[in-house]
Amino acid sequence: IIAFGVVLAQANAQTEKSTKSAELPAELADFTAKYEGAIEKAEAPLSQLKSGYLAKLVELKDTEQAAGNLENVLMVTKEIERLKTNEPGRNSKLGELASLQGIYHRHAESTAPRVYLENIRIEEAYLQGLNEMIVTYTRRGQLKEALAARELLSKSKERVRKWNRLASVGSSNHDPFAFFD
Repeated sequence: IIAFGVVLAQANAQTEKSTKSAELPAELADFTAKYEGAIEKAEAPLSQLKSGYLAKLVELKDTEQAAGNLENVLMVTKEIERLKTNEPGRNSKLGELASLQGIYHRHAESTAPRVYLENIRIEEAYLQGLNEMIVTYTRRGQLKEALAARELLSKSKERVRKWNRLASVGSSNHDPFAFFD
């Protein structure tokens, strides 16, 4: 299970740092930077949750290491690695780790749908702005700029499809992370 699906989408949402802002016309780069800032702000609750979870995992690892519990250290280390690849585990054999996993997943499951919906709102505004920029650039004869905006538009449309899938799963009675199974 990829339990922190929003991070996967977040990587995409950053538009590969928007086709390298240095390559974009200034107006388009500025617009894209504002979009990226809005996405980052919207995703802050999940980013903070992940950071807090990682801090607790490191603390638990240090405690287990100080106690000389090799197997427990290995379990926690594996969970840290899983978190880095956006696949946090569930129901560990180590009680303290299982408790942390449960807390993480409960909060992620309640927070993720709100984040997905906010990302859709931001992404749709970005799409609208990109469409307007394409028309403006085309009218001005700035075809290179129009094509750059069109490339961003295409990537944005794909992200909207992903966010809509995530939001529909997250708003149902199903486990929002089961979508990634």
